[in-house]
Amino acid sequence: MDEARNTKQNGTELNGTEPKGTQPKGTGQEKPEQNTNEQKIITRLKICIAIGICLLLIGHYIISYSGLVESMGVTAMILGASCMALGLIFSLPTKMYLTFLLVKRENDKDKKL
Repeated sequence: MDEARNTKQNGTELNGTEPKGTQPKGTGQEKPEQNTNEQKIITRLKICIAIGICLLLIGHYIISYSGLVESMGVTAMILGASCMALGLIFSLPTKMYLTFLLVKRENDKDKKL
């Protein structure tokens, strides 16, 4: 008789407890796939921002403090300017996209209230 009470029936045990390894539905612990994809995109964009800022700083260092301009001339200026240009290319569009996501989340939160 005891074995019959503990057998599974329709995914739950007869004594009212959930089987091991399952989570009750609706607990909020499951993540939607879209949210994880969005988090991956945001992480990649933050990496692009960091790369862009580093390139900007390297370009500024090359032009202002390294002394390469005196030794290499115009080539050093082109090198520093190209680092700065690539830094802007990496950082600005990603900042705009992240700002767009922030505004979208704020609007969604306001609609829920």
